[in-house]
Amino acid sequence: MNKPAEVTAEEKELVFQRSMIYRQAEKDLQGAKDGKGECAAKAAHKEARQKWRDATDRVAKKYVVPRREPP
Repeated sequence: MNKPAEVTAEEKELVFQRSMIYRQAEKDLQGAKDGKGECAAKAAHKEARQKWRDATDRVAKKYVVPRREPP
């Protein structure tokens, strides 16, 4: 049987860092609802979300399980 791929410490750290940056961007976006800097906060939030998704997708690719056909 094939041993499942292990997530490296580097990958875990990357996902953790990206998630923390994304959370901070969400907080900044909530604080920018007053109109000042809202466009910049939205752009930073969108970029942080995309980087977080890319990092999690990179790790998730190791765990793709082939689909089974129903009987």
